[in-house]
Amino acid sequence: MFLNALCSCHCFFHEAKSNTAMLLNQNYLVKKRWLYLRALIFLLYLTANLIMKEKLTIVLLVFHLCAHTQTASPYNVVIDEIMADPIPVAGLPNTEFIELKNVSAQAFNLNGWRIGDATGFATININFVLQPDSFVVICANNTAPALTIFGTTIGVSNFPSLDNDGDELYLRSKEGSIIHAVNYLSDWYQNAVKSQGGWTLEMTDTKNPCSGFSNWIASNDPKGGTPGKKNSVDAINKDQQSAVTIAPFFNKVQLRTTAPIAIDKVYTITATGVTDCAGNSIGAYHTVKLGRAAAADTANLVINEILFNPKPSGADYIELYNRSKNIIDVKDCYIANRSSNGTIGSIKQISADNRLLFPGEYIVVTEDAFAVKTQYLAKDPAAFAVITAIPSLPDDKGDVLILNGQGKVIDELNYDAHWHFKLIDNDEGISLERIDYNKPTQDAGNWHSAATSAGYGTPGYQNSQFKSDLQLPGDISITPAVFSPDNDGFDDFLTINYQFPDQGYVCNITIFDANGRIVRYLIRNAVCSLQGYFRWDGLDEKNGKLPVGVYVIFSEVFNLRGKTKRFKQAVTLARRL
Repeated sequence: MFLNALCSCHCFFHEAKSNTAMLLNQNYLVKKRWLYLRALIFLLYLTANLIMKEKLTIVLLVFHLCAHTQTASPYNVVIDEIMADPIPVAGLPNTEFIELKNVSAQAFNLNGWRIGDATGFATININFVLQPDSFVVICANNTAPALTIFGTTIGVSNFPSLDNDGDELYLRSKEGSIIHAVNYLSDWYQNAVKSQGGWTLEMTDTKNPCSGFSNWIASNDPKGGTPGKKNSVDAINKDQQSAVTIAPFFNKVQLRTTAPIAIDKVYTITATGVTDCAGNSIGAYHTVKLGRAAAADTANLVINEILFNPKPSGADYIELYNRSKNIIDVKDCYIANRSSNGTIGSIKQISADNRLLFPGEYIVVTEDAFAVKTQYLAKDPAAFAVITAIPSLPDDKGDVLILNGQGKVIDELNYDAHWHFKLIDNDEGISLERIDYNKPTQDAGNWHSAATSAGYGTPGYQNSQFKSDLQLPGDISITPAVFSPDNDGFDDFLTINYQFPDQGYVCNITIFDANGRIVRYLIRNAVCSLQGYFRWDGLDEKNGKLPVGVYVIFSEVFNLRGKTKRFKQAVTLARRL
């Protein structure tokens, strides 16, 4: 009987073990979990009989019931590595991805989980159990094969496009809970070279997932990242910051940090486990940006949109845009206008409280935010600043100024209703939008009526008529304006000088005659340094002398991000008579 029982136990355990192996290999550990329970009960029964009857030494077998996966709580699984900009390739495949790490002691089936950003999300549609202290790489379906050699990889449809300069990523469980979110920025790399592409952002301490900038840095791995394994920068980086709510309303928080907050550096604060007076837990909007502001200066903060002839039930508004890299506290900024003799008056403070305007953000100044939000799409309801009396904005023409805390005029607009699109019969309720915030404010050609498709106004977000100069920074110049390639030692060559702000520029230079015919392919796909020059000796493609006359030097510069810039410059080729 003992042998039969032992044999039955062995066979039963063997069946369970085989099924376990099969299910683990398929990452499907749910279907037969009753099998483990039966095996355990039978083994315990047999063990008890052996102790009572045979008094044998027993080896205690502990079964890990891994078939039962848990419901995840926030920060059980974290986004701990991000490849947002894989070009230029440093060693990893040319594909965007994120890495997830299970930092808890439970296993989680990721089927039904979502990874997303502000533009959309992707859903994991396979049964995959992420074990404690293990990793999985998530990427697009078509790029998954290239990453599997580095570690466990799951391909998904509609993988979100990761913005190079920053994005808001979230990880949501199948129950709909936000498990982790990251609002990364390009300065998190903390390395000017690596931030240009090819390197991942890695979290330093995965037990401290909410610290933002202070807990992320560019990978140190020579390949450019560590998908599927422990981060190269892994270390203990405890959160040393503390926060104290301010009485009596407890709607403000005072933060104390162990290190000074740097000027113009953007920090992200995440609040968790916070409830209001009614006991409601904080929702999805639980992060806020923080930083030390710099004083607003000329053209840092610009007038970007103005509604001076609202509908009868509407309200005037002035939209300002922070076009600088500085953080601006609009508490120290004022709007005003001029009297008939040019004196500045009607000065109004934009905000009575400290209010930070970060680079690339908008703020809408108005007397009646509700009226504006009712008549126009308000993509960011928090982008409004209400003042008691806005300076007078006549319907035909007028002016508006922005002043800093020292009273310095940092931008001024003298608008005219005639700047509206000429085919508009009635401009009531139609705002004037700035086309390019990098061009002069007072340039009438830099303003246009808001588009019909945008509802005739875009308060608090990018203008419908926005168009910026997307060309690359940098410059190419030629010298001298007249050259004579006669080998007399004086202006025998044309020198084409270039200067660029960083590496990665490629240049093509083609020379045309006055009739538009190509006479010389001078430079093809030359990789440029930060500054340098090329020379033309006045010869054609076959090294023959060209006749005197005017020639056009056409230079085209581009980088691997697809941005281009073109230069057309005329030069005169002369010879001795």
